Amino acid sequence: VSVWVMLPPPSFPYGVPHRLFKLARAKKPLEESFIRTEQVLSTRRQTHDLLERVISRYALANFLDPVEVFCVNGSCITVDGGHPLYVGRTHLSYHGSVYGARVFEPVVSDILASRSR
Repeated sequence: VSVWVMLPPPSFPYGVPHRLFKLARAKKPLEESFIRTEQVLSTRRQTHDLLERVISRYALANFLDPVEVFCVNGSCITVDGGHPLYVGRTHLSYHGSVYGARVFEPVVSDILASRSR
């Protein structure tokens, strides 16, 4: 049996819905609510590195980091196709959960591969 450990999605230093509302009301691009990937990585580096070291000791343990899904082209996004991905600073909206489900593709692939063995 494989074990998967996952970090939470990127967190923001502000309430995302409120920021999106203010940007929309001011007719500014919603992309102004994005934050740099480096900023997110720096706040979680210690936890990420610790978990990665622990997990590397076990052959059947795997690590998932949603930053790989939520941060693209150097920015961590708050909206996709006009849909908010967050309902707060850290909690995903319904759309955010669906968007972030791609992080589980390796888990599903592992399960399907184990069934064929």
